[in-house]
Amino acid sequence: MAVAVFGTNSEAGSLSIEEKIDLLDHLMGAGIDPKQLMPGTGNCALTDRVRLTSHAVSLGCRGVLMLPPFYYKDVSDEGLYRSYGEIIERVGSSNLKIYLYHIPPIAQIPLSISLIDRLVKQYPNTVVGIKDSSGDWNNTRALLGGFPGILWFRELPAG
Repeated sequence: MAVAVFGTNSEAGSLSIEEKIDLLDHLMGAGIDPKQLMPGTGNCALTDRVRLTSHAVSLGCRGVLMLPPFYYKDVSDEGLYRSYGEIIERVGSSNLKIYLYHIPPIAQIPLSISLIDRLVKQYPNTVVGIKDSSGDWNNTRALLGGFPGILWFRELPAG
């Protein structure tokens, strides 16, 4: 179990990178176990994604929850693959654990099964989980069937 610091689609977009880093540092200073934290690092700018993800890894966080680069629309699977790959390469740590965040109703960028498969095969020790907030049971079923070896979680509808 981990706390998704900065929420999953809450007000985190209104916080600067410096504020997010300061908040993570404050949590560490307050004695919070970093293994209980999975900060969202899906910022708009690639350099911000890398910086915040690197900081989370350096603190020993359990992993990071990462949206696709949602600022741009109609991004191809190849573009998404290269974006995630670039982050992984720049962070350059075997301790990096990414939980992909599939939430097309908000991000307007879907993570296809073929993209997820490619990322998991290329980075099996790094891309370790998926949060499916698509609201599409068929997608969840496909994830369960296609990726039985990785951790996934599904956001249930309220009510």
